[in-house]
Amino acid sequence: MMHFKVGEEITKKNFNGEILRLSTSLKSDTVYNGIVTGKKLKGSAYVVLSRYEDMVWHINPERFPKSTHANKKKIDFNTVPKVFLAAAKRAVASAIMKRDAGSTIITSFRFLRTFLSYLDSRNIKQTSDIKPIVAMQYVDYHKSRVSSMTGRTLSAGHLQLLFFAVETLYELLLGTSQEFTYPWPESSATHLAGMSKKGAAQKPKTQVIPEDAFAEIFQFANGYLERSEELMKLLDENDSIREQWAHQAPGSQLRKVNANLKAKGYSGTLAQFNTDINHLEASCWLIIMGTVGIRVHELCEIEKGTHYSKIIDDERYHFIVSRSLKTGEGITSWLSPDIAIKALELMTRLSAPLRDKLSDQIDAKKLAGDNSKAEELERIQHSCMLGVCQRKYNEIDVLNGDTINIRLNKLAKAAGVDWHFASHQFRRTFAHFVVHNQLGDLRYLRDHYKHWSLDMTALYGFDDDLDLELFVDINSTYREKGESIFAHWLDESTPIAGGLKDNLIALRNKDDAVKTYGSREDMIKTVSDSIIVRSTGIAWCTNDTLGCGGGRCEECEHSVIDDSQQYKWEAIYTQQLELREIADQVGPGGTVTIERTIKRCEKVLTELGADMEEIKQKVAACA
Repeated sequence: MMHFKVGEEITKKNFNGEILRLSTSLKSDTVYNGIVTGKKLKGSAYVVLSRYEDMVWHINPERFPKSTHANKKKIDFNTVPKVFLAAAKRAVASAIMKRDAGSTIITSFRFLRTFLSYLDSRNIKQTSDIKPIVAMQYVDYHKSRVSSMTGRTLSAGHLQLLFFAVETLYELLLGTSQEFTYPWPESSATHLAGMSKKGAAQKPKTQVIPEDAFAEIFQFANGYLERSEELMKLLDENDSIREQWAHQAPGSQLRKVNANLKAKGYSGTLAQFNTDINHLEASCWLIIMGTVGIRVHELCEIEKGTHYSKIIDDERYHFIVSRSLKTGEGITSWLSPDIAIKALELMTRLSAPLRDKLSDQIDAKKLAGDNSKAEELERIQHSCMLGVCQRKYNEIDVLNGDTINIRLNKLAKAAGVDWHFASHQFRRTFAHFVVHNQLGDLRYLRDHYKHWSLDMTALYGFDDDLDLELFVDINSTYREKGESIFAHWLDESTPIAGGLKDNLIALRNKDDAVKTYGSREDMIKTVSDSIIVRSTGIAWCTNDTLGCGGGRCEECEHSVIDDSQQYKWEAIYTQQLELREIADQVGPGGTVTIERTIKRCEKVLTELGADMEEIKQKVAACA
């Protein structure tokens, strides 16, 4: 039997033979020494990454987003108690054989290691000694544990992952010499974590970026896009000056660059200019994530030239293409507004110099015979999300989520926006804004979401590569918003007006209606699904025929006006009171309209519980 070393290039036949031996060993519970991970090179060759007997396994980088750091692509078995080393290796090898995503393998190992370390602390030295009482003590321990980061007990989701690792270990060791009794008879990891199947689909906890904060930073970022040609031209000139005067000292080059910036009307120094270029790049990321709904790892997978357009019903639609590890579909596309395409094209131009340097590095590695490193660099050669890693001797690599978050918050600080931005917030925020735009109550940035106003199901039929999960997220958000609105109407403390007022108040008091659906929550979900809700700007409209009586929402049988629209009616009322003071300038017809509108506002505001005298006093004070 041949012994293949780590780093050795071998044939596909030899690699597959080793993996077949590994599979047989796992099934038969026999000792295995040989290849456990490898990576396919161009052509048919493979390079050995790890052997089973190694204490550190390097997972195939193809299983990770390009932005994942090398230290997050490996399993270090030195962190596992020695008595459980065999069980831990078997668990990880099984996950590798199942072709789990790299992040899943790493995360599963982390939670498995927590359990094995707990066993070691209890002086349990073999998995066969894991009894249900031990497993339940493990459950009680973590349920009472307080997180050092949050100062609170662990979340249900965290607990589920901890307990699921125990279940997974049980399943993997079943039928082997290391098997143990099912850890919690008549229960499950999900139930013990406090997450029933119904609870597993609870509303996401990821924060939605407030519309005011998002609009403020979006407008700031768009300002950079509007200045992009000026900034890019100066950037090219700076590079040309450095190249022209490369034979001179760096200080001399710096003075020439600063002089050119000043001559061209730029008010700051080179350091400030470089900050502007960084903000320009971060602005591109923010605009794409905010208007496309792409995840950060999918943003990091974008390569140059990966966008296209289609004519649909005589209108052109743009799409950005990337690789998604979340959906398992690989190459995926996202519907994108014009501003996102402009941002992508700018990203491509900004990252071009680093791609050129990568090409030079690849050629050098090939000349040196380091084909494995050349292949690794070729994997990111066309990326639009490149950066220089100073901790890795200025090596060029794909940016990661942490770096992106730091840069986004530097942009926010420059914009004066009081919100801590995280890249994972943008997808849910995007779905939230799409839904509010469809409801008609998105106050800002409506133009950047209008491409989602058509039937989303029909749109998906035009391109099978579209991110279907994003459609699901939007529909889920739409349903949640509808339930939230309807629940708010049924809350007895909510003041309401409009044509549906009496029906809703009657429904609030009908216990038999609740009994029909089983619970108030079930009633809200069922009824809200049958109601079409959209905003008219001053009321909620439930008319499903799309006909409109014309502007008098408070009298329409399909309307509901709640406290969320009160400030709009107060603004209209204030405006009309101010107009009343100059009624002699608008003529008899204008005066009639003003008085009629004042009465309409007073009726609605009174029903909503507004303090009419206070409003009048504010208007008088400003007169």
